[in-house]
Amino acid sequence: MDLLKFKDVFSEIGQKYFKDNEEPYNVLKVVRKREDEINLHSRFLHDLLSTDGEHKQGNLFVDRFIEKLKFDKRTSNRVYAYREKNNIDIYINYNGNKYIIIENKINAKDQDNQLNGYYEKIKEKYPDADSQLVYLTKDGEKPSYEINSEYKCKFISYKKDILPWLKNTIKEDGSKFSNELNVGLKAYIKIIKEVLEMSEKQKGNNEIFEKLRTMDAKDIEWINGFVNNWANIKVKLLETIFEELKKRIEITFKELLNKNSSSVEYSFDVENARKYYANYDKSEWINLHFYILKCKKYNIILVIELDDRLCYGIQGADNNWEVVGDCEDPKYDKIEEFIRGKISTGGDQNSGRNPYWIFYKYFDFNEIREINFHDDGNGKFTTLINDEKREKIITKIIKDVKELVDLILEQSAKGAI
Repeated sequence: MDLLKFKDVFSEIGQKYFKDNEEPYNVLKVVRKREDEINLHSRFLHDLLSTDGEHKQGNLFVDRFIEKLKFDKRTSNRVYAYREKNNIDIYINYNGNKYIIIENKINAKDQDNQLNGYYEKIKEKYPDADSQLVYLTKDGEKPSYEINSEYKCKFISYKKDILPWLKNTIKEDGSKFSNELNVGLKAYIKIIKEVLEMSEKQKGNNEIFEKLRTMDAKDIEWINGFVNNWANIKVKLLETIFEELKKRIEITFKELLNKNSSSVEYSFDVENARKYYANYDKSEWINLHFYILKCKKYNIILVIELDDRLCYGIQGADNNWEVVGDCEDPKYDKIEEFIRGKISTGGDQNSGRNPYWIFYKYFDFNEIREINFHDDGNGKFTTLINDEKREKIITKIIKDVKELVDLILEQSAKGAI
């Protein structure tokens, strides 16, 4: 097998199932696993369907839910929603004898005749009950057992029913909601989307496995070798980027480097980079730096450094040009204040100043903003194997660095810093 054949076999699956995804912070994922059927999904849905839920919107959500699923409209204010009562995930009682019995399935396996049993429990307890079964799954699948043909049952999904129900409710009534409710609903919508995306990825994995089953053993060995060597390819790409950055800095700042009788110091080594990709060992940072100026009060070094993303900024140094860890010293206040007035951090909370940096920020132009150099979850980093894309990124990095260096040198020449 060669690379072109490899691409032909798997690229269609990748485009179909594996989407770019930079996961944002979501408080619900902090307190619950995103696929927690009982403690996240059933609990959240039950609260929305309860007229006295924390949402403080009365019958609004349950009315929209009933409308979405085209059930009989509510004609009485007496609506009751129960969770885990009689071992039923959620059930709603309204209009006296109307019951909506919901079985919520994210990943859990079916139990034999579960929905049939729920229907019979309600009928036994409330003989005049007019019950509607609802089987809720990620994509609208049917259970592994037969539903009694005499029972009304609707198969609904998070994708086609729950998401539209929530989105439309926000669209039509969100202006009346508290900020906390809007934030909570949007956070839950993101959780659902992530669960659905994980489901799509699993389908993609299954399809890949089926393709592999039909392949020749030698082709499978080739793929295995390629995958196992991918970390080394990323190490080589990282080395190439830093080597090219070093060369461009030497060309761009040739006069400054000669004036300071200095060179571009470069801390990259292959073994350290392998650790970076193997276990994210940042004990030895991957960076390069060069000297900008020497003043009576301080010496300044320009640093480009790597963690998940690539950042740059200035650090203080002693008379031997060694980096010093006291960059919060008041003597640097003026230079930091000046830089902040000229270079925006874009509201990035991880930019600014700390004991090791007088000022730093992450490169934030469009082409680099989505690149995670470490896990490369969206594949943006490895696209830099392409010479044209890599050159474009490096050119913009140098542009930003030059802007910062020129600002410092300009102010130094004026005696302002």
